[in-house]
Amino acid sequence: MGKSSYRGDEPAVYTKILVPLDGSTASEAILPHAKALAEKFRAEIFLMRVESHPVIANYADETMRWQFKNRDDADECYLDNIAAGWRKDGLTVSSGVFEGHIADTILEQAIIMKADLIAMATHGVAGAGGVLFSGVAGRVLHHSPIPMLLVKSNSDAIEKAIAKH
Repeated sequence: MGKSSYRGDEPAVYTKILVPLDGSTASEAILPHAKALAEKFRAEIFLMRVESHPVIANYADETMRWQFKNRDDADECYLDNIAAGWRKDGLTVSSGVFEGHIADTILEQAIIMKADLIAMATHGVAGAGGVLFSGVAGRVLHHSPIPMLLVKSNSDAIEKAIAKH
């Protein structure tokens, strides 16, 4: 068995952080954490959103294609608004909207961009052995060769706070 070159006293250094968002308040729970890491390590941030167009999109009529385009434009605007605020704070941020199977597309983009961290929120579910990660975050975690930062969103508390304002 070969020896690892990791000494154990070397700090992790992140240079490219991939942040998948789905547009929900719950997914945004990762944002302050990703921003803090980017500031600390002067890392580039890539914000992404993945739309899973149904197979029927290939056969869609003009009205349906227009609806998909409007949704994609809204996704780009959503990501651009977050990116613009972070750029004002001196961060290097880019973004993109993709189409495909959500977990697979996150993993593909992480590899393509050579991300060294995937940072995302999860709706983690408590189980007998601690916390189980289901859904997209669970699939990404299970298959990712890249380190991950998962933050459990407290969507109920977030939604209540938003409702008060």
